[in-house]
Amino acid sequence: MEKKDFRVNWNVIEGDEFEARLSKIFRCVADAITCTLGPYGRDTLIEEGTEMHSTKDGLQVIKSIQFDNTMANNILKIIKTICYNMMLKVGDGTSSSIVGADKLYQMISEDK
Repeated sequence: MEKKDFRVNWNVIEGDEFEARLSKIFRCVADAITCTLGPYGRDTLIEEGTEMHSTKDGLQVIKSIQFDNTMANNILKIIKTICYNMMLKVGDGTSSSIVGADKLYQMISEDK
């Protein structure tokens, strides 16, 4: 019987690698919505297919973010959950909640 080589496609990552990815994605999303914060927040252009529209709403910006990587999109779902819960319970503050959660995560990561 001949020996066949096979390729293993692992969908499990180690804790350190997950933390690095989580930090990078959190930072990317927080940077994208920081400019929309507060009454003096800047407009952000969102491209959807052939159309573009402008918004200062952090939730709209977060909804439009997509990554090419499945793991990154799964982490993004966690971040979006924070926004949706803030919207349901408070009615506003989605951008502030993400920026605050990112800062909190950075502080916790530094203490390790």
